[in-house]
Amino acid sequence: ALTATRNPDWAFVNILRAEYGGKLPDINIDLEFLAAEADLATTRGDTFDWVYERRVTIWEALKAPAGVMRAVPMLNGSVITLIRDQFRSTPSMMFASENMHLNSFKLEKKLNGQDTEDGLVVEYIDQTTWKTETVNCFLDGELGNNPKRLTLRGMTERNSAFQFGMYQRAVDKYERTQTKFSTGVEGTVAAYGDLVRVGSDIPRWGQSGHVKSFTVDGVNTTGVELSEPVTFTEGEDHILVIRNNVGTPLQY
Repeated sequence: ALTATRNPDWAFVNILRAEYGGKLPDINIDLEFLAAEADLATTRGDTFDWVYERRVTIWEALKAPAGVMRAVPMLNGSVITLIRDQFRSTPSMMFASENMHLNSFKLEKKLNGQDTEDGLVVEYIDQTTWKTETVNCFLDGELGNNPKRLTLRGMTERNSAFQFGMYQRAVDKYERTQTKFSTGVEGTVAAYGDLVRVGSDIPRWGQSGHVKSFTVDGVNTTGVELSEPVTFTEGEDHILVIRNNVGTPLQY
């Protein structure tokens, strides 16, 4: 039944299901996951208050409620879901020189210049005044002499706008290193937003090769023969990470 809600997840679902929206059947919507995310959004206090004043595509319409949750809409096969930017601790894949195309690895770093922003000013429509308000989002040491400006859609609470602005400012300031490489069919296993391990001898991220054989004493593995010589640094911990048959890293 129709129910009034400010929950961004249910707005997301409504856009997909409504007659004035996507008209999708439930089989094409990741309802179980989105219901769980809706509960989390309620716990976090996420709200979405927005009026679409012009015709847009379904995909563009979905970006607004997803953005409130620091997420993006995603099509997995024939099912639409969303991927939220959040901490992940378990890598789903491992990539090294053995499963990267030759000479495809690139490491790009965005350096600071004279015109680099030193803060973020967020604009939002306040739910109390219903006017455009601003909130400063500065990290430690930033003076805000050259701030970037960001206009939010659907956020009407000042604290929520501030929290989102601080998140976005941290992304802009600290996520300045990008790794690019090409691979084969293994690239289809990792989904957008997954945590992956990347090893390369260019920035000296680990050492890689093939496991040639194991030495087993009863049920315990006592030795591993590798295809390449490895260097150990005195006083530092070392780990062995092995890809299983689907590419998931196993750590020893």
